[in-house]
Amino acid sequence: MLPTALLEDLASAWTDLAAPTRIGIMGLGVFLGVQLWNMIPPKDSQHDEPPYLPYSIPWVGHTLAFARDSSRVFHTALQRFGLQPFTLKIAGQKHYVLTHPSDVQAVFKASRSLTFDGSTAEVLKLIYGMTDDPDISVEEMLHGGKHLADGTIMEDPHTWFRRELSGKPLEIMTERSVSEIHRNLDVEFARLVESTKNVADGKEDVGALLWARNLLSDAVTAACFGPTFLKRFPRTIDALWEMDDGTYKLMYGIPEMFAKEVYSAREELVETLKTYLGDTEEGVQLRKGALPIVVGREEVMKLAGVSLDGRARGVLTILQAFHTNSAPTSFWFILYCILTPGLLPRILAEISPAYSAPSAPGEQPTVDVAYLTNQKACPLFHSVYTEVLRLVSSTVSVRVVDQDTPNIGGYTLYKGAKVFCPGRPLQLSEEFWGAEAKEFKAERFITRPQDGTGLKMRPFGGGPTLCPGRHFAALEVKTFVAGALMRFDFEFPEGMPEMDVKTPCLGVMRSVGVCMTKISPRPEWIKLCASTAEEKIAC
Repeated sequence: MLPTALLEDLASAWTDLAAPTRIGIMGLGVFLGVQLWNMIPPKDSQHDEPPYLPYSIPWVGHTLAFARDSSRVFHTALQRFGLQPFTLKIAGQKHYVLTHPSDVQAVFKASRSLTFDGSTAEVLKLIYGMTDDPDISVEEMLHGGKHLADGTIMEDPHTWFRRELSGKPLEIMTERSVSEIHRNLDVEFARLVESTKNVADGKEDVGALLWARNLLSDAVTAACFGPTFLKRFPRTIDALWEMDDGTYKLMYGIPEMFAKEVYSAREELVETLKTYLGDTEEGVQLRKGALPIVVGREEVMKLAGVSLDGRARGVLTILQAFHTNSAPTSFWFILYCILTPGLLPRILAEISPAYSAPSAPGEQPTVDVAYLTNQKACPLFHSVYTEVLRLVSSTVSVRVVDQDTPNIGGYTLYKGAKVFCPGRPLQLSEEFWGAEAKEFKAERFITRPQDGTGLKMRPFGGGPTLCPGRHFAALEVKTFVAGALMRFDFEFPEGMPEMDVKTPCLGVMRSVGVCMTKISPRPEWIKLCASTAEEKIAC
């Protein structure tokens, strides 16, 4: 212990210092303390696990930085570690982050010790508020195998959805969705023709993402949930996007008092779906025309003993999956087609053969969807779609470490931690995409089509849990974007908007602020509508 006299002298000397000097010394002390802290491995760190990205506050770790700007956290880590594994501490829990394709492949292969169901159960509880029912837990719903009330055995959701999103069920869903998309576009075209008749420049100002969202989301919801669902619950799409904008807050367990809007939107949707799925006469009528992918899975859950509240939360996952990425992808797709010099005329020339004049006066032009979505028939259109996904998707594959797992990227992953495999850092890596990795190149996937598949391009996840809805997603986006470009002229006076890379995102990123567009009817579409099948009109 220091002598009293020395302490008094030190105190006196400190008091005699000017205030700015004292502040500077304290700041230097804090700085040196943080640097010393970062040199000491965290107490829960193992010698053979991925190294921690340094952080300043114990337990809090990277939580605040990640919530504030997740992209910057990954960027800082990539500068320090490259594509080697590293560890983040978020909300007091270890998160191993792996980005190199070989490491990600190893994660997907180690499916027994690095489990998808464990992470999915947590997602269902955090994001959708699901809880265990007396007869079945959330984990049991995901594993499948339960004997149901009708004598059948419950399939796991991934197997069930994979079947419902292929073959005949996919054909029916595609046919309905395409029909609804074109119906909505035709109605919007007629509305715009009428609303711009007396406008000097013949154009209307709209928010581009909101415009795409309303037309596409309404169409797919009507096709899958039945024609009366949105008429009875007109606020559904708005509530869905209010929830979607704050989904990351639910994912990271931010308390309701700090995220009232997103919790309120979620519970509003749950109540809507409880009415829709109820055994009342109203519920029965609302479900008329709904597809099995919606009501079929709900019936399985009902036979398994899941409560109405649990079934509503389960169907909410389907509703959100239909919409969360398709409209933002379409928004960016249109933007790049319009704002990339010389690209739009080439796109229109490629897709216009898919559209034919009406078979009779008063009817609408017809579209050959098979041609439109054929990669060989429309290679540039497909390449642009894939390139847009590469730039704007921020998908993260998540696993839970159920058993200590060695030899992943040269490290051991320890039980209880989570594994993050973010796609975006790899999709923008110069190591794999060259010096122009961060630039939009319309023909990138024409010259190198193989780059659109594999582990360095994962907008739909990967491994055994590769999104079963990826083919339908591509079809609905391509159908909508092609139909929009054929019918409307777009202008973006403010140019390409900034991408919101700060807000944590589980799918396709949004733009910073509202991106406005001037939209007007294309004269070429008016001519095509006025022609007959015998006439040839260039679009």
